[in-house]
Amino acid sequence: MQVYNDFRNVKAGEVYVRESKIFSGGHAIRCIGYGVIDDAPANAPVEETMYWECINSWGPRFADKGIFKIRMDQAIGYRAAYNDWVPESSQMVSE
Repeated sequence: MQVYNDFRNVKAGEVYVRESKIFSGGHAIRCIGYGVIDDAPANAPVEETMYWECINSWGPRFADKGIFKIRMDQAIGYRAAYNDWVPESSQMVSE
């Protein structure tokens, strides 16, 4: 993936969405799962964020023991080699 400065600040449990415009370089990641988070406020129409769960090589102090979430529709630069299948939200487990 293409890494931008704000990627280094990813916290456990949050879904990363790039906001920075400062490119830091390339980085290899491995997608290990997927999910959906209902992030609508109470009494609001349902709003879901579909995400990929990924792991990188930065060690256990990054995000959640080296595992992070990135929004599926987030442009991350290079496409994953096997990114042709995108699950339906009905196939996902809500958090």
